[in-house]
Amino acid sequence: MLQLWVFTSLLALAPGDAPNTPNVTQLPAISPGPSLTLAQALDEAATRNLTLQATALELTRAQAQLKLAWSTLLPTVSGQVQFNHNDHEDTVDIAGQVMTMLGQALAATPFAGQFEPPASEPLVMRQQEELRGSLTATVPLVVPQAWAMKGVAEAGVAVASEGFMQARE
Repeated sequence: MLQLWVFTSLLALAPGDAPNTPNVTQLPAISPGPSLTLAQALDEAATRNLTLQATALELTRAQAQLKLAWSTLLPTVSGQVQFNHNDHEDTVDIAGQVMTMLGQALAATPFAGQFEPPASEPLVMRQQEELRGSLTATVPLVVPQAWAMKGVAEAGVAVASEGFMQARE
């Protein structure tokens, strides 16, 4: 019963007498905004549409995943260069040692004075400065899981594109 009395007493009050009601003269005047064409209004609405922005990002993500899926099917090339500076070079005079042993063996024979070993160059086992390099190329020939990933990524792009088109409508 109390509720009915409050309701009827509020109705009986004049619009200016009601508590916490703004006076009509206190409201700000409404001024027209800038004129826009239909295309400008649609562009402005599209830039402020969060759903459209989210679906555009999903489309970008799906396109990036498609590029990643393609990258597993492309050849890769890697290279390496190494330089070493050693304190000295290591050499071995194998030919000279063999000739010296042969000369010693012939010393006890009648050919002792007739054989003189030729001069030989020492064999370099490790140079003082070494430069090494390698280049490796890898080409995937049969990679069924990569082709499957590419198909899934293409389907993801199609779904994200369709979602973007639906969000624009």
